[in-house]
Formats: sequence, structure tokens, C-alpha cells
Amino acid sequence: MELDSTTRCVEEYCFTTTFGIRETSKTELDKKEISDKINNIKDNFKSSTATLSIFKNTNKLNCAKMVSDNMNIQELIKHTIFIIPNTNKIYLDYTLFKTYAHDQIYDILIQYVIHLFNVCIESHNSFELHIDLNTFSISAAQRYKPAIQKFCNECLSNGTDMMLHLSIFRIYNTPSMIDSISSIFRPFISDQIKNNVEFINRKDSVNHKEMLFL
Repeated sequence: MELDSTTRCVEEYCFTTTFGIRETSKTELDKKEISDKINNIKDNFKSSTATLSIFKNTNKLNCAKMVSDNMNIQELIKHTIFIIPNTNKIYLDYTLFKTYAHDQIYDILIQYVIHLFNVCIESHNSFELHIDLNTFSISAAQRYKPAIQKFCNECLSNGTDMMLHLSIFRIYNTPSMIDSISSIFRPFISDQIKNNVEFINRKDSVNHKEMLFL
């Protein structure tokens, strides 16, 4: 699905009806409400697949699809990826992303991230990318490899306009097996990213994230 245009509504982090998704205010659903709804759907999925392992990659993706099919995708995305108000800092929460992300919505997610990049570039002439990888694992790296490869090719390749405006790329709650995980993505990650990404370990991530949202 191609993105034709989006509304520059940073405070509400909204899509336009280009995607057939209506605009909503930040007060419609808070993070706890979203989490409760997701957990209910996951419980229903587990009940309907009692003889299968929920920990298998295929089943995790099927569960994610069930979540995205039964919730407002805009609400999910705007709580997953957003600009921290009055800054050029873009934050991505993997712990929410993993609950609903699957191959049929990767394009929407990537185009929305690009939109946020452009908003920051137009407003600040630069942007920072902050990603919380809490609970990310090798199996997750394999599961989301197509999405990450597509994202890197479209957004973070050497010489792209976005790379020229990326000032900070920081990863929080860095997995202990980051070297093994990085080897999966190394073929399509640009040299600039490899040389400039900053990994924050789990111990230090709490303080760093608190500073980020001050």
C-alpha cells in the first residue's frame, strides 16, 4: 500500500484518510487501555490455538495479525512510533510493535516513519532516532528481518537524504546477544549506521530514557 500524503499533525500523530483511517485525538485510548485490549485478544488467540506453541514465529505473527485486525491500527501505530513533543526525537517502542506487526502492514509502518522523519527535517533540519528493543531476541530478528531490511533500504541507506539529516541513532535495552543479532542485519545496514549507532545496555536504559522524556 503506497502512501500518497499524510497530515502533518505532530501533536496527534495522525494519518489521513489516504489509508482509510480516520483521525483521532490522543485521548481516545491510553497505553493501558491498548495493552488491556491486546492482552484480551492474545488470550483469545491462545485459547483457540491451545494445541500449538504460541512461541513459534508463525503463531506469533498470526497472533499479531489477529491483534491488528481487531484494533484501530492508527491507535496502535501512533503509540508505537511518535515524535516526542517539541523535539526532533523520534521514539519507537518495540514492545508494542511486536504485538501487532506483520508483513501486511510493514509498508504502512515504514511510510509513517518516513513521514515523521520528514516532519522533523522540515522543522529542525535534523532528526534523532531512539528505539527501545526491550525483549528483542534472535528469533525476533529472524521474524522481522523483511521489515528491517525494507526499512533500512528505504530510509537508512548510505547517501540518502534522511541519512544526511540523522544526528543521533540510539538503541535502548540492547539485547545481550546484540553481536549475533547484528550479524543478521549487517548485509543491508549502511556503514554510517554501523559506525554511529549507540547501544545503551539494560542497566543504563532506565536513566537514559528518563532523560529522553524530560
